[in-house]
Amino acid sequence: MIQSKSKVAALIMLLALTSGSQAHPSEVNLAAENAAASTSSDECGEMLFEKRQVYYCIARTDRARNPDILFQFHGLLGSHFIWQNLSAFKKVRKNWQQMGFVPPTVVSLSMGPYWVLTDVQKRGALLSLFHNQVLPFFESYVGGLSGGKRLLLGESMGGYNALQLYLKFPQDYKRVAVLCPALPTIPYEPSRHEILAYAKRTGAGPIRAFFTAEMAHHEFSTREEWDAHNPFQLVLKTDVTAPKLYISAADRDGYGFFEGESKFFELAKASGRAVEFVRIANGRHCKMDPQSLSAFLASSK
Repeated sequence: MIQSKSKVAALIMLLALTSGSQAHPSEVNLAAENAAASTSSDECGEMLFEKRQVYYCIARTDRARNPDILFQFHGLLGSHFIWQNLSAFKKVRKNWQQMGFVPPTVVSLSMGPYWVLTDVQKRGALLSLFHNQVLPFFESYVGGLSGGKRLLLGESMGGYNALQLYLKFPQDYKRVAVLCPALPTIPYEPSRHEILAYAKRTGAGPIRAFFTAEMAHHEFSTREEWDAHNPFQLVLKTDVTAPKLYISAADRDGYGFFEGESKFFELAKASGRAVEFVRIANGRHCKMDPQSLSAFLASSK
C-alpha cells in the first residue's frame, strides 16, 4: 500500500489525467477558477484554525428576507470557488430567481484539493475542528442564524464530508443535500480480487477502484477508525428526527458509487429517516438535477 504523501499526491494526479470524458466537475483548472473568482463580488479568502488553512467564499444575500445559511463542500481536486463557477450551481441560482426565492447565504469551505472530515490519528481531528470551530465561526461571521435554518450541501468527497456531519450531529441541520457522495462498497483492507470484483460489478474503472481503496487506507489506520466513520453503519441508528436528506446518484458513475448510494438510501429509509433519492439516468459522476436540488434547498418544511 502507498504510504507517503507524495505518492498519494501522485496517485491523485494519475486519476485526474486518466479520467477522460468522465472527469469529475471539480477536476478543473484551478487557475481558471481563480481568475473567474477574482471578478466576483462575493467575499473570498482564507483563515487559520489551529494552524490549518481553511479557504472560503461567501455569497451574501438579503438576510432580512432569508436568514438561512447553506454550508457547501466541494469534491476531490475542487476548490471553494465551485459554487460560483460550476454550471449546475448557476442553474440552481437561476431556478431560485425564477421561483422568486431569495437564496440563503452560501458559505463554501475548503481545506485544499483533498480533505476529509474525520477524527483519525494520521490527519488529526478535522471533523471536530469543523463542528466546534470552523462552522460556528463562519456562521457568526455572516451574522448568525437569526431564526433561519442551517443547511448543508456537498458533492462527491464533499458529500462524504456532509454525511459525516449529518450522521454525527443531526440536530444541527434542517436539510442536507449530498450529490454523488463518495460511498464505495469496498471493504476495509480489500484484497486485489475484491477490488477488481467491485470494479466489474459497479462499472468503475480499475484505476478508480484501486484509487478509492488506496485513499481509504491512507485515511484510516485501523478498522476501529474505519468503523467509527462508516456511513453504512452509522445510518443504521434509528433517527426519525434526523434532518431531511437529499441524495443525488448518477447510475453510470465511473467510480462505482451508485451501488453505495443506493444501499445508503435503503438503509436510511429503513431507519426511519426522511430521505429523497434522485436517480440520474445515464449520468456520469456528479451529474445532477438542478431543478429538484433547487426545490429541496428552497423548501421551508
